[in-house]
Amino acid sequence: LNMIGRQGKNLLELVNQLLEVAKVRSEIGDPEWRTGDIVAYTSMIVEDNRAYARQGQVDLCFTPSETIISMDFVPEYFRRIMDNLLRNAIKFTPRGGRVVVTMECVGSMLVTHVADTGCGIPKEKQKQVFERFEKLNEYAQGTGLGLSICKLTVDKWGGSIWIDPDYERGARFVVSHPL
Repeated sequence: LNMIGRQGKNLLELVNQLLEVAKVRSEIGDPEWRTGDIVAYTSMIVEDNRAYARQGQVDLCFTPSETIISMDFVPEYFRRIMDNLLRNAIKFTPRGGRVVVTMECVGSMLVTHVADTGCGIPKEKQKQVFERFEKLNEYAQGTGLGLSICKLTVDKWGGSIWIDPDYERGARFVVSHPL
């Protein structure tokens, strides 16, 4: 019964992710734009993921370049992106490792880095990880939808997301959004 319950929960999560992809792609509903402090909002998202990091004995840090960055953003979109990047970084970082989130304004763009000291992503897989159902290997947990949803969401926001190919201590995702 426990196994059936877990599998049902996994199936529900997969269906929800597929619906999320459909929602983002079809523009159902108008996004709720807000003007606010993205640093404070990001700090809240990082704090929400701190328990998961502690559970895996991973040090989680947030170091913005400024204490306040006011911008227009869609909270639902930004949370979806950051939660996915943080959970992946924590999941693929070994005990005693570190996940660091940095944020800075570069011209008219907000640039956020999520870097970890995990296993990294092979160069030949770096572009593929943003495709639906793509996994690093057959043993990787998850559905392979999270990063594709991130990419769809970032694209819809007018930004871009990529993996820093020169980062060698794990993986570093870079997300750039217009302020």
